[in-house]
Amino acid sequence: MNHIENITTSNNTLQNTTMTFECLQTDFKMIVEFKKRGLIMLQRYTVGSREDSAKDCTKIQAPCYAQYVPLIQTLSKLNLISPIPTVNGNIVDFVDGSL
Repeated sequence: MNHIENITTSNNTLQNTTMTFECLQTDFKMIVEFKKRGLIMLQRYTVGSREDSAKDCTKIQAPCYAQYVPLIQTLSKLNLISPIPTVNGNIVDFVDGSL
């Protein structure tokens, strides 16, 4: 297969993939649809704050965020690990010990 055939094949694949999501034209519609299919969302948490300037030139404290992929939920969803028993988000059982 030469380079032009590779490019054509890649372009066709991309167009077919893009057409799959034509009905999901906004981020909101995409998130709703993917949640129905079991999407595990990124979790956001505050890592600190920074000093920022407001429109009236005053200094304000603005939060700084980071995101992470909930690994245990993701691996459980993919059936790579067995679900870990939790109560209110806290692990309630260990194999090597007890709480």
